Amino acid sequence: MEKQDEYNKMTRNPAEIRDRSGRALGGLFVVAVGAIFLARQMGAEFPDWFFSWKMILIAVGLFVGFRHKFRDWGWVVPIIVGLVFLADDFVEGVSFGHLIWPVAIIAAGLFMIFKPKRHTAAWTTTAPVGDAGVRTAENFFDTVNIFGGSKKVIISKDFRGGEITTIFGGSEINLTQADINGRAELELVQIFGGTKLVVPAHWVVSTEEFVCIFGGVDDKRNPSTLTDDSTKVLIIKGTCIFGGLDIRTF
Repeated sequence: MEKQDEYNKMTRNPAEIRDRSGRALGGLFVVAVGAIFLARQMGAEFPDWFFSWKMILIAVGLFVGFRHKFRDWGWVVPIIVGLVFLADDFVEGVSFGHLIWPVAIIAAGLFMIFKPKRHTAAWTTTAPVGDAGVRTAENFFDTVNIFGGSKKVIISKDFRGGEITTIFGGSEINLTQADINGRAELELVQIFGGTKLVVPAHWVVSTEEFVCIFGGVDDKRNPSTLTDDSTKVLIIKGTCIFGGLDIRTF
């Protein structure tokens, strides 16, 4: 039994290990926030700005950062917004609120320039060992929408995943003509934006690793038409802040 447990640890998916670590860090942050509120209820004194809406934005950004081990840049946006408006409380006679849009545009441009490229070790459970991490234009896509939108129709019969970044915009991904051999992963970063995702009725769609802050996932698929196939799993990961994910099937 001990040997089996040791083997499971050795063969555990690195992505699974990172995700568990991210959940632990996010949980510790939530515990810390709860401890602060408990201290306040017990009489501890805090400055008024510490419990303002600006600090809520900063806390949201930190939580998302801890949750994803600061891999994505989505956590930076609410922190910047919160800090800009919080600065108004400390600098008398100067207002920084009117700078938020220029700063947002600059941040969006920097995101496009310095966006990191991920190299995932394995995309499908059935892919050959020597070909597990290969990305091609046919089986993987990467789309960025900033103050705009895009539509994509994916027809790959060996779809392995993609990355969608939406900031003040929207995207529509049609996967009805695509096929999965095992599992595929979509990584979404949405800030004041949304994504419409159209999937085949027999795919299993998992959103358990998709974190939404001031947003949500709207699954509009008709349950009576769904026939889940456990060999075709689409895993949706990432962060959504002030936005939403719309899942449909035709």
